[in-house]
Amino acid sequence: MLSKRSIGVTYAAMALGLATGAMLTQGWRLQESVTHSAFEEEDRHMSDIDRVWELMEIVRFCMFSTWTGSRLRSRPMSASLSRPENVIRFLTDVRQHKDEEVREYPQVCLAFADSRNHKYVSISGQAQITNDREMIRNLWSLPAKAWWQNVDDPNIRVITVSPEEAEWWDSPGTLVSYVSMAAAAITGSKPAVGEHRKAPL
Repeated sequence: MLSKRSIGVTYAAMALGLATGAMLTQGWRLQESVTHSAFEEEDRHMSDIDRVWELMEIVRFCMFSTWTGSRLRSRPMSASLSRPENVIRFLTDVRQHKDEEVREYPQVCLAFADSRNHKYVSISGQAQITNDREMIRNLWSLPAKAWWQNVDDPNIRVITVSPEEAEWWDSPGTLVSYVSMAAAAITGSKPAVGEHRKAPL
């Protein structure tokens, strides 16, 4: 005859099993709903290029990577997007090493990342530096005051990046991704954790 403790453990195990099954079933349904509804709906109304620009607009900050001739260097920068011109601009200081690197090696990479919402964009393109004072005034914003006293600082320059290719990853979110991975581990299938595409710009 089972003891009260054994009966309690048995019922607890059964309850855990039922809860896990319900969670996985709900996860599969949610995964299927997200995969076959949300993303397909998005694809019908938005091209890959549109999605790239939208994701960059959401994230705004990126790691700006340059080549020194012997190694890669990256630094965080705030991007100013101009979709009509198909360019991404940054305010920079002429005294910084990245400006020398851009002049010698204009091929750059911009990595936008929103890890909280699992959205990532990598941009490859050509960069150039200008001393367009009117453009500097148009790009001037409150965060720039952390680096320069005013918009007339003679050390301010503009880096303009002309994107050539984009690669992006877009997940429906942490919960759905975790459930998808758990379901894939049980069934032996590959998890459907979002979109991963490339697009010429």
